[in-house]
Amino acid sequence: MKPIMGFPVYQEKDYEKLKEIFQLPSSYEQWLKGTERGIKELSDRGYVVERVNIDIDVFSLWCKDRGLDVNKNALKSFVHWFIYEKHHGQRWNARIFGVDCYLAGEVILFYHAH
Repeated sequence: MKPIMGFPVYQEKDYEKLKEIFQLPSSYEQWLKGTERGIKELSDRGYVVERVNIDIDVFSLWCKDRGLDVNKNALKSFVHWFIYEKHHGQRWNARIFGVDCYLAGEVILFYHAH
């Protein structure tokens, strides 16, 4: 069984807001190219890479609930938490309008597989 690696991904509409929080390339296109390259490298090294769509509002609430600053370290923790909950956690899940939905704690997460 291959190890699973979560990889944070962002929607273009949220990119400018995310650049205020994280050190990201100046354009979404640059970020996307680097992300695709990183995902391919991890896949080539034997990982099953799962993209975790980061909704900044959900992520911010998750951080607040845990007393964490909204930063890169918290993002890593969020991605690890999400992957764990998806594969091992006690959760409710359903497929609604073609989107996988998970209840983790009191937050409904919408997971878009790409």
